[in-house]
Amino acid sequence: MPKVEVIGTTPLPGLGTALKDVPAKVKAIKVVEHRGDDVTRRAFERLHRQFITPFDRAEIHRLLSRIDDVLDLVDGAASRLGYYDIREATPEAAALAAVLERATVKVQEVVRVCARRWAWLSRASTRPA
Repeated sequence: MPKVEVIGTTPLPGLGTALKDVPAKVKAIKVVEHRGDDVTRRAFERLHRQFITPFDRAEIHRLLSRIDDVLDLVDGAASRLGYYDIREATPEAAALAAVLERATVKVQEVVRVCARRWAWLSRASTRPA
């Protein structure tokens, strides 16, 4: 799921201070946000079916919810660029978008490490004794 989020936030720094091709980028972010919703839904379903989880079930649920919240907020911010016909972003807004992209890349890295560790644990626990 974080991979979807990184894809969803990448167009924001690319907009920079001179906002170009806003409608196409807003549409791309909307598509990614919907894909993220699907990933989140499937992850929740799997979480509820999984007997043993690598971390506290509530913590996994909270992480999934927060990632989904970020996608929703990015989608809302991008949509407002179009609604209000904003043609130029402040340097602060461009800097904030760059921070968002770096943060989501870090979240992706952490979740990837957790997934690898969980896969190892899952394989180890299913081996015959």
